[in-house]
Amino acid sequence: MESSAFMNLPRVAGRLTAELIGRSPQGLNACDEYELELRGHKIAAIENLGATQNQFDAIDLSDNEVVKLEGFPRLPRLHTLTLCNNRIARVGKGLGEQLPNLSCLVLTTIASPGWPIWTPSRRAPSSRTSAFSATR
Repeated sequence: MESSAFMNLPRVAGRLTAELIGRSPQGLNACDEYELELRGHKIAAIENLGATQNQFDAIDLSDNEVVKLEGFPRLPRLHTLTLCNNRIARVGKGLGEQLPNLSCLVLTTIASPGWPIWTPSRRAPSSRTSAFSATR
């Protein structure tokens, strides 16, 4: 992914806009998935991901301020969602319907007291999601 393009993005604290999505780095990641990188923008809420037009296998929202896993449009292509270093406190209803093929949800270093530690033996919010990595 083009790191110089990432450095030139304007910082719009807390908002995930269609413009930010369009200007963010995208390309093949190490797992050969087409990924959108939305790291480090202080995004507080999931919104406007319909602007991706369901073109990504993976979305990286690490190093933001996301509190609730909700607000996703239907993204059947998405199967990897990375949310390291966020403040996740709640998973919204219907996440499994919006992300029907999500198979990997990475939640490392969650800064939220009382967040349950998910392990592969526990069921996820989506009936199909079973790969987890979560620590506090």
